[in-house]
Amino acid sequence: MVKSDAFIVNIGLGSCVVETVVSAALEDSRLAGYAADVFEFEDRPKMQLIRPER
Repeated sequence: MVKSDAFIVNIGLGSCVVETVVSAALEDSRLAGYAADVFEFEDRPKMQLIRPER
């Protein structure tokens, strides 16, 4: 569990996070932001995480 004002930066492996969980945490304001240069599934990125708000 992280604080609601936390930002997560993933520059390692896309499989280190579950994108649906991160997306839900962002939507519910349980996470302040998320940045990554990798995706859980590199061959087809989850577009729900690509948004300007956070």
